Amino acid sequence: MLDKDILYCSNVGDSRCFYIDDKKAIQMTEDHNCKNELEVDAIKKRGGMVFSEKVYGALSLTRAFGDTDYKEYGVICEPHIDRISINNINYVILASDGVWDIVDDKQFFKIGSELKKRNSEEFCNNLVEYALKGNSHDNISCIVLKFGN
Repeated sequence: MLDKDILYCSNVGDSRCFYIDDKKAIQMTEDHNCKNELEVDAIKKRGGMVFSEKVYGALSLTRAFGDTDYKEYGVICEPHIDRISINNINYVILASDGVWDIVDDKQFFKIGSELKKRNSEEFCNNLVEYALKGNSHDNISCIVLKFGN
């Protein structure tokens, strides 16, 4: 959500959002899955169980809007919220877990450095193609927002 010059990013689940300024890419979202120790601890505090890296052995997410059968095992839908002034950012990249399952931070920063040389559509296509070539088995989507000139 954009309110004047403040960009708000809210997430539940395992899609990720990054902003890119002149020097770095910063993740605005949190991963709400069983690989995140804080999330696993929170599930346990709410009376749930995590085994085989999944809530009750079946769901990898610790926060979700759907998956109502797992609410009794501690899965919640409360979002993580971050905000930043758009005055100092150049791009915002939002992509689904099908991308991030394949593209690690090092690869993302390498691909991200190419963003200034390409337009947003080409960047999205490159990120999606990389995930497809890496045999991602999940949904793959990507959005790039450009700010400034």
